[in-house]
Amino acid sequence: MVKRELARGQYRAAVTSASMAPLARPGDAFIVEPLGKRAPRFGDVIAAIAGPQAVLHRVVRKRLGFYITKGDGSPYADEPVRKKDILGRARALNKSDGRAIPLNTLRGRLVGAALAAVSSLEAVLNGVASPPPATFRKFFYVASRLVCLALDV
Repeated sequence: MVKRELARGQYRAAVTSASMAPLARPGDAFIVEPLGKRAPRFGDVIAAIAGPQAVLHRVVRKRLGFYITKGDGSPYADEPVRKKDILGRARALNKSDGRAIPLNTLRGRLVGAALAAVSSLEAVLNGVASPPPATFRKFFYVASRLVCLALDV
């Protein structure tokens, strides 16, 4: 269904979980457009088939031709995805309060890169400490929230 919608130009993907919090929360919606010729970059939010499910998560790393994605609000990275498994890239986030946050502007890319850096560090540290202490999750949520507040999103 997503591929069919994207063939027409764009797709409105409703946020149904807190996996992208604090930037995106249930009730918000990402506007996803076809990937085009530009490969996903660090910090982009992409729609992809990751393992058995479709996800709308942030690119936190590229390794050996695979893209590693992670939800800003998730402690661990997703299964690696190939470019052919990427359905599209989010160009905006429509908040439930009516605000529209463009993700393809300089400010949007800065927010994306900053959140990806925080998220990537969290995934690395969580991989070292198994299971990760609860304070890790709280610390990285607060760090992500501060990024959002500092950049007014």
